[in-house]
Amino acid sequence: MKVHCRLFAILAASWLLAVSALGEAVPAAANKTAVEKGFTLTETYEGSADTDGFISDINSSAGYVFNPHFSINMGVSYLFVNQPIVRFQILQERVCA
Repeated sequence: MKVHCRLFAILAASWLLAVSALGEAVPAAANKTAVEKGFTLTETYEGSADTDGFISDINSSAGYVFNPHFSINMGVSYLFVNQPIVRFQILQERVCA
C-alpha cells in the first residue's frame, strides 16, 4: 500500500510540474511585437514636500512614432516652487537687517 501511495505522489507531482510548465510557455504569436505608429501624448505630475517647502512639476509632451527606431517628441515643463511663509519671513529679516 505504501508503494502505491508513493507512486501516486510521484505521478501527481510530475503532472503538476508539467501543467505549470505549459502554463508558463509563451505562444509563438505573442513573440511577434506589433509595430505601433502614430501620435503619443504624455502628461505627468511629480512633487515633493518637506520642511523647506514644496516643489512640483507638470510635464506635457507630444510626439509621433514613425517606426520602432525613429520617433520625434517635444514637451513643456511647468515648475511650481513654494516656500513656507514663516521661513520666507525669517530669511527676509536676516537679509534686510
